[in-house]
Amino acid sequence: MRLYYRLSWHGSAEEDPMLVALEDLLAHARARAYALPVFETGDLDGLHEVLEAAEAADSPVVLTPPPGLAAGRREVLLAAMEAAAKPARVPVVLYGTAIEDSATAAAAINAGCNALELADGADGEAVLAVARGCGVPICAPREGEGVVCLKGDAETLPARGALPLAVRAATESADACRALVDAGVALVHVKDVTPARAMALWNAAGQAGDARGRCRPWMPVEHLIVFNAEGITEAEAEAMMRDGRRILGAIPGVRRVFIGSAMKEDARYRYCWLVRFVHPAVIASYRDHPDHVDFADRRFRPVAGDRVSIDYRELPD
Repeated sequence: MRLYYRLSWHGSAEEDPMLVALEDLLAHARARAYALPVFETGDLDGLHEVLEAAEAADSPVVLTPPPGLAAGRREVLLAAMEAAAKPARVPVVLYGTAIEDSATAAAAINAGCNALELADGADGEAVLAVARGCGVPICAPREGEGVVCLKGDAETLPARGALPLAVRAATESADACRALVDAGVALVHVKDVTPARAMALWNAAGQAGDARGRCRPWMPVEHLIVFNAEGITEAEAEAMMRDGRRILGAIPGVRRVFIGSAMKEDARYRYCWLVRFVHPAVIASYRDHPDHVDFADRRFRPVAGDRVSIDYRELPD
């Protein structure tokens, strides 16, 4: 298997980053009469093929790992997709499909997906609650808060409404694709067609340049806390932080929890937490999450009165 060539590529300032908000890309697709192609890619070769075709066609693209992948393999594949998407020269969305409940929603979001699609028969309310708390849009069979796209059937589409439609379609007829777009389809799971052909059929080719300036970047937030521990030993402080890393790292929307101690003995603050959130919406949902509230009230705040907490947004290159 060849290594994906763009994992270490760095674009110019005006091209970074290209992981974008799905709702903005859907609005752009409807305004310019095209549909976003969704590609299932199960390995680095497939990822290379799709992004190379997208850049050659100047097409936005939606990437998703195949449903049913073992959990460990899915996380590795999503990490590769994310690393390749950020410096890509076209807008990219990482799309989690077959989301059944709050646990699969949280796992997909924490692994890097910035949009989700409900599985048939899913616990929709539970998934929507997790997604809303993380700022992640949802494609679902019915409208609801946080739903930006409706799952449909290419054979029996409802009347065109306020929300765009998502379908699965296997067609090589430009007229059929155009009719579906006219009916409100803005997101299509493609199959049995090459990436370049799919981008042309659904009129996505040539749309990336305009979309770049109209879509908000999907950027993480770093939640920083520096503090001094009072009334406990250094060993107890470090044990408390290790427990916190495990507990807080499982909260939806938390990508990573770094814990550390100062290398200089006379540093103003001895310890730090650096918690990466997938989206600014997680600032509030993390603060109010029962696991965070319980840990903070029982273990952290009683010994960390001397602390500073600041949330930072990432600046593009």
